[in-house]
Amino acid sequence: HITQQILTGMGRLKKLGAIGTDVAMQVKPMLMKALSYADAAIGKDYADMIQAKTAATIAPVQIRQIEYLYMRSFFNDIAISDSNAYRFFYNRSKTGWQKQNSYTKAMIALIAFRNNNEQWAVQQIVPSLLENSIQDARKGMFWKTTYTNSWYESPITHQSMLISCFEEINGKEKKYTAAIDAMRTWLLLNKQTNNWKTAIATADACYALLLNGSNWLNNKRTV
Repeated sequence: HITQQILTGMGRLKKLGAIGTDVAMQVKPMLMKALSYADAAIGKDYADMIQAKTAATIAPVQIRQIEYLYMRSFFNDIAISDSNAYRFFYNRSKTGWQKQNSYTKAMIALIAFRNNNEQWAVQQIVPSLLENSIQDARKGMFWKTTYTNSWYESPITHQSMLISCFEEINGKEKKYTAAIDAMRTWLLLNKQTNNWKTAIATADACYALLLNGSNWLNNKRTV
């Protein structure tokens, strides 16, 4: 779990263009070892499920496996040690996406989008996410869900993933720009009355706000 979080953070920095050539060379050995370790871990999950044949047909894909697929989607240029395991969990995430909450649905949409299944992500998952959103003239756009003590179900991490999803699939048509700005509004208004609680949630929020789209950092207006 920790290794995947670190790799995801590195993947996000890579996507934002925040890692220079010198730093990339410096961290490459660590990156390759960590990816190899994560590939081996998902390979073990796959082997265990295949060995318990009934579990392979009944058990839904788990959050750590979706996390792995999401993390790995940042590094599609690096070969996967166990491609069978990757395909197995990727296909299971696509067939079982309707049973997931909005956070994991957004993650699955991004995974599919980065695996050249853009049309499936846009036609299947995006309408579901929009239908279940709440839009408020003052608060912006957000999702009402039952949050637990799990870090990934914190309101900030949840909202940040949704912003990341819509930001990436926005494309050249900029169809979702207004919705993304409404999501960012909720994220920032939340900061006025709450703290973002954890380093992970804060990093998630920063990533969501730094992605392409309307550049709020250059806005000269007062709050």
